[in-house]
Amino acid sequence: MGYSELSQLLDREIKLLETLLFKLEEECLLVESGKHHYLAAANAEIQALVDDLKTLELRRALASSDVCSDLGIDNFSSLHDIVKAAEDPWNLVLAEFRTQLQLVSARIARAQNNLTSLLSQRIALVEDILTLIDSTGPRNIYSKNGRVGLDASLSLLDGLL
Repeated sequence: MGYSELSQLLDREIKLLETLLFKLEEECLLVESGKHHYLAAANAEIQALVDDLKTLELRRALASSDVCSDLGIDNFSSLHDIVKAAEDPWNLVLAEFRTQLQLVSARIARAQNNLTSLLSQRIALVEDILTLIDSTGPRNIYSKNGRVGLDASLSLLDGLL
């Protein structure tokens, strides 16, 4: 293993992170549009990406360790330290990967914060609705013959949703 393999792994990691970013933004759109029934599938796709990233991170650590040995630096050195120790052209190539990783990581953090905010708003709305329903007291939703009766709180609930 060497610089070439490390750069290939970094490129693959960036692509996976960009796909993760897409999936997080997709989840935001699902929440915003009220398509909550698709969230489980979207979460499964995100989890699969995270699993792939964990495996790739292990492979990258091994490749980094080999490069560090070649450079004569600590095997657990950061990418920043590898960039500083590497010679042209690899220091420039690895520095560009490092920059791309930082940028996509920042975008992922923003998307995650946005998703967390949207979900918090939805949870608060549901809590408010449940409080409203609870405060109106029990209602006879069904009549004695088993048919659905009209209920003011349910009409209000339909209006809120």
